[in-house]
Amino acid sequence: MLNRITGNHKYMFWILLIVLLLLMPSILFVVRGKTAAILETFGRPHKTAVFPGLHVKLPWPITSIVARVNLQIQEIHADVSVKTSDNAFMTLPVKVQYRASDDGVGAVKAHYELEAPEKQITSYVLNNVRQTASGMEMTDLYANRDNVEQQVQEALSEQFARFGYIIENVLVDEPQPSPEVRDAFNQVIASKRLMEAARNEAEAQRIKLVGAAQAEAESKKLQGEGMAQMREAIARGLEEAMRTMQNAGLSTEQSIQLLSDTNRLDTITSAAAHGNTIILDAGQNRDLAGVAAMLESVK
Repeated sequence: MLNRITGNHKYMFWILLIVLLLLMPSILFVVRGKTAAILETFGRPHKTAVFPGLHVKLPWPITSIVARVNLQIQEIHADVSVKTSDNAFMTLPVKVQYRASDDGVGAVKAHYELEAPEKQITSYVLNNVRQTASGMEMTDLYANRDNVEQQVQEALSEQFARFGYIIENVLVDEPQPSPEVRDAFNQVIASKRLMEAARNEAEAQRIKLVGAAQAEAESKKLQGEGMAQMREAIARGLEEAMRTMQNAGLSTEQSIQLLSDTNRLDTITSAAAHGNTIILDAGQNRDLAGVAAMLESVK
């Protein structure tokens, strides 16, 4: 009897060992890094996900692994067509970096709440970017892309936090205007450059004219000073000549008459030297015969 019982125990032991070995792969499981495993027991989801490491669960079909959620940062790229408040049509290249939540409850939501996370996040991005850009002018859109990124990120973070997703970054690249808007903008810039060139040319002309006027004024000033000095020298010369003639015994009237005659004769001689010149001397106490004789002598 004992031998029979002992033999039965041996059979049971081997049977249990074989069953245990067969069930071992469904009891022990490994979760790799940056991954969360989603478990269900008889179809009922567990409240929290299982994170990287070696874990034990009830064998299949009691408990099964229904999904593994990727916890790495992922990126969505979308070109968003927008219309600004000043009726300019632009294309905004937008990139959204997101990941599933790395806490147990959030990872479960990330698996069950959204059927196609990438498509649904893209739809929200398109809607939010259009709504934000529609209240801005084209120039503001170029200068304040950071505001667009911040507003869109805040809206998306609040929206997708309840779905178990974290929005890490929203990046807006340089806006791309339509060909019509780009051509019009280039024309505006070109016209501004032409206006600046015209203003610069006018300023250069003004500077040139002012410089010429200043130079002319300086020249006339110097000429005036030269003439004043010349008159002063002539006056000193006349004064010295008068003094010399008076010392020689001539009266003041005779001295003045002699100087006048000398100056007149010098002027007539200088003018006649140019040729083809008719000179009429209507000086005091002169008659026509005297004038004719003077002209004849000059010839």
